[in-house]
Parts: sequence; C-alpha cells; structure tokens
Amino acid sequence: MKMKKMVVLVGLIAITGLMACGGGGGGGGGASTVPDDPDVPAITLAAGQLTVTWSAVAGANSYQVWYNTSDDPDTATRFGGDFSSAACLLTGLTNGMSYYVWVKAENSAGESGFSPSGNGTPALTALSPDDVVFAYGSSGADTAILRMNDTAPITTTEFVPADTTGDTILLALPSASLDRTRLAYLLFDNSGDEYIEFNNSGGTVDITPSNLSFSGDFSMALSPDGSKLAYIDYDFDSSYNPNHHIWVISTGATNPTPVKITNCASGMDKYPTWSPDGTRIAFVHFDADCNAKIYAVKADGSSANPYGTELFSWDTTTAANESLIHLAWSPTNPYQMACSSRISAANPRFSVYTLNLTTKERTKLTGNTTQHEFYPQWSEDGNYIFYEINTNIYYNSINNPGSTGTQMTTDGKSSFYGWTPS
Repeated sequence: MKMKKMVVLVGLIAITGLMACGGGGGGGGGASTVPDDPDVPAITLAAGQLTVTWSAVAGANSYQVWYNTSDDPDTATRFGGDFSSAACLLTGLTNGMSYYVWVKAENSAGESGFSPSGNGTPALTALSPDDVVFAYGSSGADTAILRMNDTAPITTTEFVPADTTGDTILLALPSASLDRTRLAYLLFDNSGDEYIEFNNSGGTVDITPSNLSFSGDFSMALSPDGSKLAYIDYDFDSSYNPNHHIWVISTGATNPTPVKITNCASGMDKYPTWSPDGTRIAFVHFDADCNAKIYAVKADGSSANPYGTELFSWDTTTAANESLIHLAWSPTNPYQMACSSRISAANPRFSVYTLNLTTKERTKLTGNTTQHEFYPQWSEDGNYIFYEINTNIYYNSINNPGSTGTQMTTDGKSSFYGWTPS
C-alpha cells in the first residue's frame, strides 16, 4: 500500500502567494512601527524537507525563517535570507528527526519577535515503482508504452500495446495523470504523420489539435487530473524565425479547440509543466541570447501578461556552456521543480537539478558526472524523481544529492521521451 505524504498543519498557500511581495502589509521604506509577531506557521512534510507557510503580517516587507531540533528559538539557526512571500521550502533536513520552525516579520523599523513554533518530522515514504510510465522500444521498431508494477521483482504491464498491424511505427513522449490512469502520447505512423492520442483507462481517442506543427523540438504535459494537455507549437515572425508558444487543449473530445496561453514575440517558450492544483502552467522562456527564465501563467489563458510571474531565472549567457531543459513541477509542492541542465563548460553533461522556488537555489540531484541525465519525472508523493540515462530509467529520493542513483531498467530501450531526433 502506498504511504501518502503526511500533513501536520494544513495551510499550504496557493502558488499566487509565491510571488506576492511584502506579504499583505503596507510596508515601504518609511514604516514607523515594528510588525506584529507572525502566527504559528503551517508545516508540510516531505523527504528531507519541510514546506513552511504562514499568514502575511500587516506592515511587513519581508520575513525570516528559523529552525531547531529543540523547541528553543534562542539557539535556532536561520535558514536562507529574507523571504518576500509568506512561504519557505526548508531543505537539507534529516529524515526521522523532529524540527521546530519559527518566523519573524520585518520592515524598516525593525523585526518582530518569534512566532509560536511549528513542528514537523521529515519522512521518506517507500518507493512506488508503478509511478513509472515510459515508452519502450526504438525508433526503428514498433513501440509500446509500459507501466511498472508495484511489486518485487519489478515487472511491467502494457499501458498502450505495440501496434501489430504495422501502421504505427512509434509511440513517444508519454505524459500521465497524477494517478497514472490517463495518458497522452505521440503516435507516428508509417506515412510520416504524427498525432496526439489520449488514453483514458483503456479507451483511446485522437486529440490532435488542428494547429499542430510538430518538430523534433516538441514537448507536452498532461494536467494532474488528465483533463487538459499543454503543448508547444510555433509560428514564424517577419524574418521567418520560428517563435514557440504554449497552447492548451481539452482531452475530453476529438478535434479540441486550442487555447493560446503565451504569446512569445521573440525566442521560445518550451517545456510546459502543471502546478500541483492544475490551475497554472510553468514554462521556460528563452530569449534571443539563450537566457532562460521560468514563468507561471494561468492555465485558462486569462493572464494579462504571460511573462509577469517569474519563478526562477537561469541566465545562460554562453549557450554552449549552460542550458535548461525538461522542466517538471512537483505534484505536491508548489515551491519545488526539477529540471535537466548543464551549467559549465568544465562539465558539459546534463544533470538533474531540483529548484527551490523560495530561495531561488538549485541543487544537483546526483553525484553522477560522466553520463547525461534527462527527463526528470516525479513520483506521485513528490519524494522521488525518476530520470533517464542512456535509455534506461533511474531514480533518486529528493533529499539524496550526491548519490549515483538507483537503476530500474537495464534493457537500453526505456525512455520518458521515446524518440531522439536526428
């Protein structure tokens, strides 16, 4: 039986709070009084970390977060710097150890006292192999989409079987709902056409949008409940340079009407991924100099400015040295993402990183320095990340940076993408 993530105090604020500057206070440079002490913070548990959220304090410009293994704020350690929003992802903790957390509010007049303490014990749940849905095969043969069984030894069952008639040459880029009962994937036929297919507990429907202009630079992501699909498409500017945008379609019917949610005028919008509550989509925007920023936009297309909510900046001033690809939002934590990236010419390998959206820090997940790590995928409970090395699947817990990862498949035909463009 799967162990679900435990919640000590319910109160995880919406992702919109992530970008709210100054909490709810009037703030500013001329505050005459110190803010009140914050209320007790809410604590949400995961492997090696605590998510701390609290109510905004009137008049506060920023907040401090302190933690300790005893209920004593006087000997507590401060985590990170000042937080402009009412949330902090506290990482680097020991599983099974109890932690106490306090918050202070501050403005130009000074800082408040400590809040009452929140408390939580990080824990690592057991791995659930059946979280893994992947493409199996190669570009030169019929492929299937498999799901691992949640038993030992690890075996697989067919989610979408190979086409024995020979009409389909490739199934690729599987993207599953959070409960792994719904699936979107690409289908390539032997006439050179491509389609987006949706499988809902065994029934399959073609949901290819009319504007699909597929290229090898394609990415897509199914919403947590499987009701919508985000994907990239492109058009051309006056100089015939392709501009990539993010679109969303419903998976509930054939010939869905696409909704354009970004309007990139220069550069590329790529790698859509859904917020845990399914209301927002994050994506990577690359400018003409290959600098990358991660933005969040409303999934219904109602954002007045798709580039108004920046979650993370990844300046890639030398395109050959640093690159950000394959973005994946945690299914349980609105303040954490994973990506595949390379960050220096000294080590040009792509590695999987976790991104802390409250401290704006990135952490390399593994100690591997000799092989590329691609396509990070989260476990349903948010405690593990699966990824691909040499068309085999590996995994790590989110609080185990420095390990080499545990290998799950050895066949050299298992992939979260399923196809490598030539």
